[in-house]
Amino acid sequence: MSEIKSSVLVIDDEPDMRDMLEFSLSQEGFEVTTAESGMAAVEAAKRQKFDLAVTDLKMPGMSGVETVAALKDIDPDIEIVVATGYGTLENAVACMKNGAFDFIKKPYDIAELRILLERARERSRLQGAVALYESSRAILSTLQHRDLIELVMDLARRAMRADAAGLALVEKPDAPPVLHTGGDAPGLSGDTLLPLATRAIAARVPLRCRAGESGAWEPCADRDPPAAVLAYPLAVRDRVLGALLIVRRRDVPGFRASELQRGVVFATQIALGLENARLYGELSTKVEELVRTQDDLVHAEKLELAGRLSGWVAHEINNPLSYVLSNLSALSDYSTQVGSLWLAAKETAEYLRASAGSETATTLARRLETASGDGESERLVSDIAEVVDDTLEGVRRIADLVRGFGELAAPAQDASLEVVDLGDAARAAASAFERPAEAPVQEIVCGGEAGVHARADRRELRTALANILAFLCDRAAGSETRQQPAPAITMCTSVDRDRPTLFIAAPGVSLGPEERARLFEPRVCLDRRARRTMRLDMGLAVAYQTLRRTGAEITVEDGGAGSTLFRLRLPAADDLPVRVP
Repeated sequence: MSEIKSSVLVIDDEPDMRDMLEFSLSQEGFEVTTAESGMAAVEAAKRQKFDLAVTDLKMPGMSGVETVAALKDIDPDIEIVVATGYGTLENAVACMKNGAFDFIKKPYDIAELRILLERARERSRLQGAVALYESSRAILSTLQHRDLIELVMDLARRAMRADAAGLALVEKPDAPPVLHTGGDAPGLSGDTLLPLATRAIAARVPLRCRAGESGAWEPCADRDPPAAVLAYPLAVRDRVLGALLIVRRRDVPGFRASELQRGVVFATQIALGLENARLYGELSTKVEELVRTQDDLVHAEKLELAGRLSGWVAHEINNPLSYVLSNLSALSDYSTQVGSLWLAAKETAEYLRASAGSETATTLARRLETASGDGESERLVSDIAEVVDDTLEGVRRIADLVRGFGELAAPAQDASLEVVDLGDAARAAASAFERPAEAPVQEIVCGGEAGVHARADRRELRTALANILAFLCDRAAGSETRQQPAPAITMCTSVDRDRPTLFIAAPGVSLGPEERARLFEPRVCLDRRARRTMRLDMGLAVAYQTLRRTGAEITVEDGGAGSTLFRLRLPAADDLPVRVP
């Protein structure tokens, strides 16, 4: 692109002076426009953007001081040199307060004027560079993608003196860009700006465009009149991220070719900022994955240690436990038989005494009454039977615990992955789950989006869901303040960050941060269904391990208002190959 000439607006009420300045400054490399009065200069500045201005101080109608103020109101970026034959301090102070760059005495020294204009142009460029630097620093220090989009559109409007800005981002290679807009200007819509963004992305060069007769945006050359839109491709190395669109209203001066070059640096910084945000997002995701992997390893180590310990305990306890269990079962049978014999003896004694007619019957009745004993003996027989039953139940619970130890020590089987409709899996788990009769949860509701498919092991998924539902029902039953049935547990399917997700919400079940952090570890808990005895609960630990083995993520969150939310994010149906069991 060729070097862009700086535009100068020359304001003087003397025609000869205007002609002389136009010729001389044109020879010095400036692009010159003339105006015969302050009012004419204001009208010209409304139609076109100028880099510099030279104005006479003493003019009829609008004075030089007023002209400086009016031009600065229209375009704060314009640099103005004031010429006067009456260099009073008062006039100098008034013009400087209104934003004038410097003074020059008449008659003009063209060499001096050229130096002043070059200094003014350099200051304007430096100010623009400082503004772009501050904007770039803000952009490069913003690493959250959503915050960056809003910041870019705000800074683009301010740095480029625009009314609106658009950011068209390429999110998928084969899909059209996604347009984000900020500000207010006619034509700021996807129908008009997206084609322009696509054109800039394809051309990979900045475009300066104006509205054509048909209303569509048409590129214009350097020497064409000012345009209403600037379009910049946003590229980093060989990757195009999208396009930046800067828009001005049609009733204000448009963008000159020099402003197109100025925005190139800004667009480059935006592209770098977007790439940094993308890399930061990927890095954050990787860090989260590493943290989850570390948690999984710690969790797996705990389960492995628990598994080895459980296997040893199960092996050492199983044999003597089987003897105790069989002996207690026999003792329970003996107790029942003893109770039956005691009742038979008592009933026989009563019968013989009632039918007494011989000394032999009386003697037998007396002997049977002595053997059966009194009321204290009856209570003793009943207590023995109850103790034997309670002991047998306790030993059976120990046997169940040993069996659970053995299952925990068993090596994990490979998951058999298949495409599963997540809604169907949730409904199947809810219908198959056997809710305890005393559980206050009256209903399990399934809903959400239809057709959400995931890659999972159907059997293990149903088992994991059953363990979660059992835990929630157990916690709902343990609420000390519950006076009425618990609200329904809801299982809702959706898509969360491009992955099929199942949400399980339990109103009325509140878990603290520490409990949520340790929820998936083997734990000893209170069994409220068995006279408040303690038991080892491995349901959630096993559910966590089986789900993670299939690539799923499971998290527990505070659902608000005293509720708990389980979030299960599973691999998408096309993420993983099917494993053949």
